[in-house]
Amino acid sequence: MLFRSIRQVRDGGNERYAYGDAFFEEEYILDRMIHRFGKPFIVFSHGVNMGGGMGLSAGASHRIIAESSKVAMPEIHIGLFPDVGGGFFLNRLPPGVGMIMALTGLIINESDAIYAGLFDAFVPKANWESTIDHLTQLEFTQDWQLNQQLVTTWMLQHDASLDDAMASSMLSHYAKALRWIGGQPTPASMLEQLQRAAQDDPWFDAPANSLERGSPTAALISHRYLHDCFHRSLEEVLGLDLVLARRFLRGHDFPEGVRALLIDKDRKPSWRHTQFSEVSADDIALHFSDLAYSSRDERSIAANQRT
Repeated sequence: MLFRSIRQVRDGGNERYAYGDAFFEEEYILDRMIHRFGKPFIVFSHGVNMGGGMGLSAGASHRIIAESSKVAMPEIHIGLFPDVGGGFFLNRLPPGVGMIMALTGLIINESDAIYAGLFDAFVPKANWESTIDHLTQLEFTQDWQLNQQLVTTWMLQHDASLDDAMASSMLSHYAKALRWIGGQPTPASMLEQLQRAAQDDPWFDAPANSLERGSPTAALISHRYLHDCFHRSLEEVLGLDLVLARRFLRGHDFPEGVRALLIDKDRKPSWRHTQFSEVSADDIALHFSDLAYSSRDERSIAANQRT
C-alpha cells in the first residue's frame, strides 16, 4: 500500500496524490473504528509490530503480546511523523517515552510494551491455541459491558507477564533518564542528551543514532505534533494526522525516505535539510496551518464511526 502511494507520486501526473490521500483517510477511519468499537476487540501480537500495525493494536480493548516482540513507531526513518493516532496513544505512555519513541523509532520488547501500557498481557506464542480455545468457550450475552469483563477475566487468567521467563523492561530500568531526555524542549537538545547518555551507557547509542540520521524536518514536526495533541481527542488527533500525512506526501522527505529504506533499499536518504537549524519555522507551521481542512477531516473520520 505504501509502495503504491509513493510510486504514484514518483510517476507524476494529475492524480499522483490520489491513492495516497485515499489510503491515509481509510487507514485512519479504520483506526478510529477499532478505538470506538463497543464489543471486545482482541489483538494477538508477536514478532514485528511497528507503525501502521501499532495503529491497529493501540485501540483494541484487549491487547496480548508474545515473546521476542519488537514494537516501535519508526516513521522518523522514512521522513514521516508518528501517525495512525500516535499523538493520542504515545502521549499516554510513561513520561518521556512517547516522545523518544516518536523521534528515534526506539524498538521496545514485550515487557516494555506492557510496562508502557501499549499492551495488556503477555501470553507465550506456544500457548495461543489453548488460550483461544478457552476464549471460544466463554458464554457471551447481549450485555457488552459484561462481555468486556468476561474477556478481561479470560485474558488475566492466561497472562504470564509476572513469570521470570519474560524479558526485562529496559523502559522501566531507564525511566528517570527517559523522562529527562524526552522532556527536552527541542529535538536538538534531545539529541544532545541522548549522545551524552550514550557516552556512559551503550543502550542509548541506537536512539541517538536514529535521531541524528533521521529527517530533521520530520523530527521537528513530530515534536510539535505530540505537544499539540496532548489535550486533543482521538478524533482531533486523527483529523490532524490526515492533514499532516497529505502534507508529507506532497513534500520531499517522506517519498525520499520510502525510496531509500523500502524501495531502492540503499538506506541513504537525501533529506531536504540535514540540520535542525536549516528547517524554518514557516516550513513547520505550514503543516499545521490549514485548520478548516483539519476540522473537515476530523468530521470525515468521525462520520465513519461503527459501534
